[in-house]
Order: sequence, then C-alpha cells, then structure tokens
Amino acid sequence: MNNLNYNNSEDILTTSTRKVLSDSLRKLLEQDRVKVKESCEVLEKPIWKLFLDDERYPVDEKMIIARSFEEAKSLVLVKWCPIYISFDHDLGLDIFWKVAKSWFDFTKWLVEEDIKNDIIPTNFSFYVHSMNPIGKKNIEDYINWYLSFKKRNNDSKNSNTL
Repeated sequence: MNNLNYNNSEDILTTSTRKVLSDSLRKLLEQDRVKVKESCEVLEKPIWKLFLDDERYPVDEKMIIARSFEEAKSLVLVKWCPIYISFDHDLGLDIFWKVAKSWFDFTKWLVEEDIKNDIIPTNFSFYVHSMNPIGKKNIEDYINWYLSFKKRNNDSKNSNTL
C-alpha cells in the first residue's frame, strides 16, 4: 500500500512538474515565435520591382522581368509582392501555340491573393506600359478600384478600433 501511495504522489508531482514546464515552455516558444515572425516578415518582404512583359525590357535594369503568368506568380509567391509593377497586357502565344493568359489574368490573381493573404504593400504602385489601350484601361481600372476598396475597408476597420 505504501508503494501505491508513493506512486500516486509521484504521479501528482510529475503532473504538477509537467504543467509548470509546459507553461514555461509555452511562454518561451511564444516569445520565439514572435521573434521569428518579425524576422520572417523582414526577410519575406524584400523591396523589389517587377516588369511584366513577354518581349520588352525595362528601362530600370534593377527590375526583375517575368515573361509569363506562371513566372510572375512564382516570383510573387517566393519573394512576396513587389512595391512596383510595370504591366504589359498581351502575352501572345504559349508553348502550345494557344493564346496565353494575359497580364490582366495575373492582375486578377494578385488581387485574389491579396484578399486571402494581404500581400500587396501599402506603398504599392504600378504603371501599365501596354500598347493595347483597352487592356491597359482594364488593368488600371481593376487595380485602382481594388486599391481604393482596400483602403476604404482598412480605414473603416481602423476607425472602428479607435
């Protein structure tokens, strides 16, 4: 019987010790998680500029060029959203000689991604260098509408928290 009591008290001690260790460990992990998150935000969101065109080259040699929808999408997923994008509209034909997704398709994807993950930076700007006047207007109107919607939505959220 003494043996049984000893085991019970050992179990209680172990449970109590586990709780203290668990709480301490949880606090340490939470502190580390915050530090890692802050570090990752700095690392994940470098300042860069993107040039979207299947043929031309940017005037600014520091801009990263994407020649296809998939290439641009991959760049944004890996490097986060750039602070500036220069858009073309038409992409011509894909490798199967079919009409490729346009840069307007990329614009729609970027907005959808921002709605899900808030990736577009507050200092984001863009220019549409396309020679296609209808495509140019479509991209400009779509992005401008979305950015003004996002700003109004954020402003209303901020005024509600004050």
